Amino acid sequence: MTKLKGNGVSSGIAIAKVHQFKLNNMFAMNKYATDKAFEIKRLGDALYKADKELENLTKQAEERIGVEHAQIFSAQQMMINDPEMIKNAHVKINDFNLDAAYAFKQTMSEMIDMFELSDNPYIKERISDLEDISNRVLHILSGKTHSLYVFNEDVILVATDLVPSETINLDTTFIKGIVIEKGSKTSHSAILARNLGIPAITGVDVSKIHHDTLAIIDGHTGDILLEPSEDTIKTYQTKQQEALKLQSTYETIKDLKTATIDNHEVHLAANIGVDLDIQEALDANASGIGLLRTENQYLESDDFPTEDELFIFYEKVATSFETNEVTIRTLDIGGDKNLSYLNMRKELNPFLGNRAIRYSLSYPSLFKTQLRAILRANTHQNIKVMFPMISTLKELMDAKKILDETYQALKIEGHEVNYPKIGMMVEVPSAALGIEKFLPHIDFISIGTNDLIQYMFAADRMNERVAYLYQPYNPILLSTIKSMIDKTNKHGIIVSVCGEMAGHKAQSLLLIGLGIKHLSMHANLILENKYLISKTTYKALEEIAEKALLLDHPYEVEALINTYIKGLKY
Repeated sequence: MTKLKGNGVSSGIAIAKVHQFKLNNMFAMNKYATDKAFEIKRLGDALYKADKELENLTKQAEERIGVEHAQIFSAQQMMINDPEMIKNAHVKINDFNLDAAYAFKQTMSEMIDMFELSDNPYIKERISDLEDISNRVLHILSGKTHSLYVFNEDVILVATDLVPSETINLDTTFIKGIVIEKGSKTSHSAILARNLGIPAITGVDVSKIHHDTLAIIDGHTGDILLEPSEDTIKTYQTKQQEALKLQSTYETIKDLKTATIDNHEVHLAANIGVDLDIQEALDANASGIGLLRTENQYLESDDFPTEDELFIFYEKVATSFETNEVTIRTLDIGGDKNLSYLNMRKELNPFLGNRAIRYSLSYPSLFKTQLRAILRANTHQNIKVMFPMISTLKELMDAKKILDETYQALKIEGHEVNYPKIGMMVEVPSAALGIEKFLPHIDFISIGTNDLIQYMFAADRMNERVAYLYQPYNPILLSTIKSMIDKTNKHGIIVSVCGEMAGHKAQSLLLIGLGIKHLSMHANLILENKYLISKTTYKALEEIAEKALLLDHPYEVEALINTYIKGLKY
């Protein structure tokens, strides 16, 4: 048996024979053409057809994986209609007499080369979108049709890369797992695999995995076992069956309160971003919405959404959870979330640039439009407003001042509005270390662990070269969180966690042991975490957290909590 190690990007276990996926993207094309007008029209017709194909693909993706993730394809639509890209292709046709296909291929190759030079891993990951667009248009210009892979037996698909349109069209009936050489957890193919429920691993030299080899992949650990023994196969088959049984068990506890054996209650809320997420959160019996990401209404639009458009969505969420609290985070754009119609200058380091609350404070009219919608939607008095990426007390006070002005303006206009509770995201070290300065001015805080870890250890969380510095088990991080909990408790202020740590089984137990009582996560993780919490005691979790704070290395903390979980009747 041969064992390979990659990066697990979509959880689950797959056992099947390997199928090496090799897409033929070789196109026969002329380099030069004589009729420029004809070639311009050919290209225009191909781009129009590609746009329509992507429109249909977006609708298909919305049905399979939801609106939020279908935006991968609507973003490709925006790329394909980029005037600068079209202009460059036209120049090659008009000035150099190039064939439409050859001109487009050269244009896309230049764009891909430019993206390759970027130091931003997020930008590099968009290369697969450019390749996807290029292949689509060249298929149309060449008259070739896309080949769909159809299987009649279970396979694990192995490829150097999979572009988004290939991933979304995978038949989950027989494709049980994916192994790809390129990409990371944030790549579009990885995101699609997770939402399709397909175990997936990246970062593996696929030349070492041969066609038709029996393999086992574990999308959680990143392990790949080639030609496993019968005993190993049986072990992993048992793991698969246990996972299915647990899913059934989770449903039986859905309507029970979330509590440890010694009756320590924990509140598990949901992170949502789009309309379709509401029902998923209700189905999981979430104890409210711990994070409503408001960027999606802006991402889905080709212009600023109106106050009424925002209001309709916010009110729907607040009404759906009228007996629970709904925490609405104000616009958090910048970094890896840029919108074409927003006036955002290119920055050398967008994650440290004019993003989140900084952007909102830079454009008060935009900020007030969103705040008006939030205040109007607070008819059930269950909405809480949360400001993202607060770094200084002045930022918080400036944001509160604009909220106050907006509230007073609505009152003068005759609206019956209820003033919401106000909170802030703790994502940067200045806020975490100086939290006591902020506490007199807010009602709650929510720790965004994704960015907090990134900024605390000065490591881009999407850069594979420094991925080892993304350390949720680091005792320094845990001590920082513990310090915040102790200080907020003295002020009687609720502290919650809404980053990835909140939904991670082992890490969430550490947070509970540190004193966190409010966790917010993707709705599909709620029941799994609820069940695990019901098998623990708060006394034991407190003791584990105390020991963890005294350790030196993240791996020691991880081993400590995992040893405890293995000992549970779980």
